[in-house]
Order: sequence, then structure tokens, then C-alpha cells
Amino acid sequence: MLKKTLSILLLSFLAACQSLPDATIIMIDEDHLEDVVEVNNVQSGRTATGTLRVWGELKNLTEQRVLIEVRAAFRGDGGRVVEKAGGWTRVFIDRESTQDFELLSTVKESEEFLLEVREGKQ
Repeated sequence: MLKKTLSILLLSFLAACQSLPDATIIMIDEDHLEDVVEVNNVQSGRTATGTLRVWGELKNLTEQRVLIEVRAAFRGDGGRVVEKAGGWTRVFIDRESTQDFELLSTVKESEEFLLEVREGKQ
């Protein structure tokens, strides 16, 4: 349910802003994660050097501090991989609060991104 809602929101946002890259969000173990975290306001844009910057907000839906991990893979023209997903970025979120995240590509050829989200182990 959450994934469908996020996809609809992202597609609506991207349709309104044709210059933004395509985005896909994958939540690993989605059935569990949809009760733990909500991914909001995922956006992207170019840095001053022409690489792709992806950022957003993670909202903790639980009564305890959680560790969420995010990473991105970047694709160029025709969907070819120009930068494989790197290491996981760890984001600690206090109970019932939000935390921002940011990921950067290292190549200018990035046209779209695949964002992966999973629960980390503390």
C-alpha cells in the first residue's frame, strides 16, 4: 500500500517537473517496513558539478529509535547502469520523528535512480 502511494506521488511530481530524473523506490521487506518507516518528499536535482543529488525524508512510525539504511544506483540513457549501488547510508531516527537523507552520484551521465530502503541492525 505504501509503495503504491509513494509511486503515485512520485509519478505525479515527476510529471509536473519534466526535467527531473526518473525514480524508483524499493523497500526491502516491505510488509514489515511499512509499519516502521515512511519515505517522504524524495527529490533529485543536479549539483554544481553536474552529478545527480537525491534527497528525502524518513519518518519513524514506531515508539522506539530505529536504524534505516538507504542507498541508490544510478542509470543513464536507455536505463543502462552508470553507477552501481554503493554502501548503505545509515540513518538513525528517534521515535515518532523524521530524519533527512542525501545521496550523491559520482558521474554526470546519471539520468535516473533506484533508491533502496531497508531496516538496519543496531
